[in-house]
Amino acid sequence: MPDKYLYLDNAAAAAPEQAVIDFFAAASMSCYANQEAIHQQAYAIRQQLEAAENDLVVALTGDATAQVIWGGSGTDLFNLLSFAPMLRKGNIVTTLEHPALQAALKRTGTELRVVPLINGKVDLDELGRMADRGTVLVAIHHVQSEAGIIQDLTGIRKIISGCAPQALFFSDTIQSAGKLLIPWKDAGLDIISVSGHKLGTPGGGALILRTGKDSTRKNLVEFFVRSRSREYLAGRPDPAAMLTLAHAVKTCAAESAQVLSTVRTINLKLREALADIELAGKRKIRFTSPPEDASPFILHMTMPGCEGAVLVRMLSELGITVSSGSACSAESNLPSPALTAMNYNKKDAFSALRISFWRNNSIDDICRFTDTLKAVIKDY
Repeated sequence: MPDKYLYLDNAAAAAPEQAVIDFFAAASMSCYANQEAIHQQAYAIRQQLEAAENDLVVALTGDATAQVIWGGSGTDLFNLLSFAPMLRKGNIVTTLEHPALQAALKRTGTELRVVPLINGKVDLDELGRMADRGTVLVAIHHVQSEAGIIQDLTGIRKIISGCAPQALFFSDTIQSAGKLLIPWKDAGLDIISVSGHKLGTPGGGALILRTGKDSTRKNLVEFFVRSRSREYLAGRPDPAAMLTLAHAVKTCAAESAQVLSTVRTINLKLREALADIELAGKRKIRFTSPPEDASPFILHMTMPGCEGAVLVRMLSELGITVSSGSACSAESNLPSPALTAMNYNKKDAFSALRISFWRNNSIDDICRFTDTLKAVIKDY
């Protein structure tokens, strides 16, 4: 067992920082009452949660009127969304989303129209053909959780406005919230998502909803309120986890420029180092996308001649933690749907590695990873 692990699987769950753990511990000690009760302690917790909601929406959207729906995790909230009555008719237009969101969309029972990709990005022409007056929801991720490819949400909004102006626009922003700027206003987003695990907190998640006089938006907000208070489709969220999530997002937003610059440098340095590594048969590592098309927090590549899952285990034995794709489908014996949609064949799809960074990674980590990967390839 290695003395110290180098953790590079932050897209699955980010490494916590001591300040965040301390904040959570303090919140847990003071916010243990049931916030739905009528006594003074409950009222004080509700006030703190209201302030946290404001911090969250301002940090991520700049829209103080947006509505926050708290939950235990992104998956829990996706599941809750699948029960919304206004999504159980017409059609839903989407692409190959995170497995948890894809499963939730299927549970609506509504017709799903899957837009193809071009080099990992949504085919806007096909989106224009698939979205129509019967579309109730367009669900497109901001940052793809495996390859890290960033979607042009503003360009997608233009298509939606022309073909399906009545549709709600939902973007899964779990891989970008607190890391990259979310184009809430420019893309006219109606729903976005955030997960505490991706920001190094002990848990918690949130959906942020655009409010307004539009009946669909109003009905969606009312559904979420009713789902807890009357229909009991979801449990009471833990106040300490919600407060910590909002605190982490606010901190990340305040420090985003510095963190983004550091992570971008690390990503580029690693790309340079990996480009010189020779695999069996004199093959080279292939990056899934150029740096300008992907989140700097994720570096995805294929290793021709190797199996990604085998490399993950070998690296783990030497103290390096990475992944071969989305953690939610890690045990699948099928190739990644995201990669096959990008025209990778089965063999290449199984050779993938995902390295993902967070605030506490450094250039020294890149040197250690590169040296260890070279040793693993030699022994493969």
